Amino acid sequence: MVKIKGLRESVLRLLPERYTSYIRYWTFSKKLKEFMPADGTLNPVKGVYEPEMEALKNLIERKKPEICIDVGASYGSYAYFLSRLLASNQSEIFSFEPVKSSYHVLAKTKKKFKLDKVHIFNVALSDKEGEATMEIPKNVNGLAFIQPQDTEKSSSPSEKVRLDKLDNFLRHFSKEVGFIKCDVEGSEFAVFTGAKKLLDKFKPLILCEIEQRHLDKYGISPEATPHLLKSHGYSMFIWRNNRLEQVNNLVEGYSNYFFIHKTQISEAI
Repeated sequence: MVKIKGLRESVLRLLPERYTSYIRYWTFSKKLKEFMPADGTLNPVKGVYEPEMEALKNLIERKKPEICIDVGASYGSYAYFLSRLLASNQSEIFSFEPVKSSYHVLAKTKKKFKLDKVHIFNVALSDKEGEATMEIPKNVNGLAFIQPQDTEKSSSPSEKVRLDKLDNFLRHFSKEVGFIKCDVEGSEFAVFTGAKKLLDKFKPLILCEIEQRHLDKYGISPEATPHLLKSHGYSMFIWRNNRLEQVNNLVEGYSNYFFIHKTQISEAI
């Protein structure tokens, strides 16, 4: 199955972008419809569903955040998920996706599913402004990452992307930011370093991916992001045995972690 998927991605890359984006969108849209049908249940569809969505569904429906931020939006799984959960509220979702091919699919997802709450940005969030090179693995979609500085040129496709800090978008947020999802293949520490003002001002609920395999290329400790967030008053949780469980350290076998500010734990748990 992995070889077939890799071959499919290689063939898609040979086609003009307007065709590949449509094919990817068509495949993805079918998964979205199966993942969250009209009755609002969540089905474990590969490539869309994550177990932590079960916890997030309850948290979002209870908290009803005015603004959600989706960092590393890819094709729009979380944009769709959050839009459905907050359909009856005046909430907004800000989705950031730097890879052009993924951004084009995200734009199609927004249009076709009428995700009017979603605002999309073709930018990579980091701890600085400027430009970076995004490396896009040949046969694996969705695992693009910012090339570390002073690395040898890779044979994988790459593209230049714009960098910006989340704190620079504060002027866009006229309402309270209540939730941030961050999945950026090892750049999570940089994202939150560039969001310190936002963290201190709004204290949003956070769902963040932390994986050693993505951090190794940057020479960053897996504990760096938890340490940063804890310094801003956050506690760390995992979704285990159908409940949120507070943990002090990263847990083997888990890559998605919730961070809840100490002032909001009692209402979240």
